[in-house]
This record gives sequence, structure tokens and C-alpha cells, in this order.
Amino acid sequence: LPRLRHRLAYGNPGKVTLCELDVTTRLYCRRWLHLPECVSSAFLHTRQGDGGVGLPCFEKEVPMNRVKSLYRMLNSKDTRLLSIAHGIGMGEVLADHCRRWAIDYPIVSVSKLVRGVKRSMRSEWESLGSQGPKGSFWKSCSASNGWMSREVLSEREHTVALQLRSNTYPTREAICRGRTGSNVGCRRCGLSVETLGHISGRCLAVKRSRIKRHNKICRILVSSTHGSKWEVMIEPHIKSEGKTYIPDLVFLRGSEAVVVDPTVIWESKVTSLSHAASVKVAKYLPIVDALKELTGCSSVSVYGFPIGARGTWYKGNNRVLDVLGVHRSKAKFFCLTALCDTIKLLRVFTDR
Repeated sequence: LPRLRHRLAYGNPGKVTLCELDVTTRLYCRRWLHLPECVSSAFLHTRQGDGGVGLPCFEKEVPMNRVKSLYRMLNSKDTRLLSIAHGIGMGEVLADHCRRWAIDYPIVSVSKLVRGVKRSMRSEWESLGSQGPKGSFWKSCSASNGWMSREVLSEREHTVALQLRSNTYPTREAICRGRTGSNVGCRRCGLSVETLGHISGRCLAVKRSRIKRHNKICRILVSSTHGSKWEVMIEPHIKSEGKTYIPDLVFLRGSEAVVVDPTVIWESKVTSLSHAASVKVAKYLPIVDALKELTGCSSVSVYGFPIGARGTWYKGNNRVLDVLGVHRSKAKFFCLTALCDTIKLLRVFTDR
């Protein structure tokens, strides 16, 4: 496809031809990836670095690539190339091309035009109702999107992961969208509408899988700190103000104690992860004095460690990794683990 896009940029095709090519590539992309026909075109065309599939949009990218080539020739530092470009009337060709494709002329910055095309696809996807990500979860986040450009998932897992990203996994709520009177109750517990958020975070039928997913994140965090000389207390029972608190992990080193409570949640809003982190901090702040007395530490820090069920990285977790001496590149592994275990959880849910 990139080779075809390059050839089209120099072939000067019409808009109808480019639109037909886009329709054809989207059709076969959905077939090859086993995605439902209702998957948003904007999701398919959003670049992988922003959480989309990264399929080229010929209608928008080909005219822009031609503009970029003409603009660079007209602004070349090579005097001979510049004289040839002006001599054959390349400036008039660029102006005519911009008028034909409704591109602002004269061009101030070609890089801004290219970025604008990419932003338009991402914005269109984010603005969608049921399939939109409800915010810039995955915008320019290499930790959250690393699996999309690397072969780290099986074909089946990759398909399910894309369905999770586009919110088109065949739950009862997804299948019955737009149909009144349909049964959208959870087929396993019947306590709520069968949405991905319900299955991932609340359904009693997969509680054991949910606990396994959580515990695996805890184990990875503990194992990542082995070289930093931390002692780890796992789920200690700490009494404070007449209540018993059980934080997941307490790291001890010298006079310093760090309380970390990981959680995997469904990303329903752009503030879901930050809210989960603040809830965890508020929950365990009351144990600070009791922990100082128990461990003899003079400094106690409390952190939440939320990760999205669809493999979303919370940037506030970088602070936790820095405090524990864990390299930030480990973030990709946390995200991939959460995503893979969510896929396993869905398999348990549907196979029962």
C-alpha cells in the first residue's frame, strides 16, 4: 500500500478513483483482520501511533503527498533544481493542484498540512459515539500502541485486540445497538447490561480471571524491582483508625516505604485512569502513620498504579517506575500483559 500511494502521488489520479481505492482497501482490510463491517473507517485510517490500524487514506494522503513533493522542489536549496522548477511552471502546477483539492494556498508550512490530515482522522474517530475512544487514550503513546506494529500477538489475539480498541467485540450490547426490545442483559450473571466494561470489571462469572490478571501485574512489578534492593511486603494487613487496610504491595528500602496498589480498569472515559489512581491514593493515605510505626520508616509514599484493560498506559505510572528504579520501557510489557489477560478473560466468558 505505501508503494501504491507513492505511485499514485505522481500519477495525478482523480477523486473518484481514490475514493474507490479507499473503499476496496477498507473492504479487504476488514476481511483479512476478521473485523465486522460496522468498524469505523476513521479507526482504520487513524495511524498506529494514535491507536488505529494505520491504513492509508488515499483520498486525503495522495493529494497531500503531491503537494509535499511540489512544495519541496519549489523550496529546494539546490539552485539548479530550483531554476528548473520555476522554469517549467511548477508554481502554477502547485497552485492549480491546491485549488483542485481545496487545499489552502499559498502554503505556509507543508508539515502542518500533513499533520492536519492525520489529526482529522484521529479526531473523527474520537468523536464517534459507541466506537469512539471517548478521548485521546492512545494518542502518541508508544507503550499503549507497541503491540500494533510488532508481531507479539497471535492472529486471533490481534483481531480481538482491534475489536476491543474499536468497541465492536460481539457483546450483547454491541450486537443489539439500534434495536429496541432486544435482550442486552449479561448472559452469565444477568446483573447488568452485557458491555465490555461489565465483563472486564464486574461480571461475577469471570471474577477468578480478573483476579489472575491483577495478580500478574503485581508479580511483574515486584520482579522488576529485584535489582533495586527493595524488600517487598505483599498484601500486609495494616490497622489504622479501627480499620484494617490491605494494600497490594509495600516496598521497603532503608528509611523509605512506598505503597503501590495496582488495578486494571476499563477505560470508559479519558479520566478513568487518573480517577482510579486518585481513589487508590485516598484509600491508603490513612495508613501512613501506622506504616511508619510498623516499619520504622520516616518517609512513606502512596501511589495508585492503574492500567487500562485494553492496554492503556497511565502517564502517572511513570512516577512510580522512577521511584522504584524500574526502567520506563517496562511500560509496554505492563500494557501488553493487561491486554492479553483481558483477551483471555473474554475467552473464558464466551466459552462457558
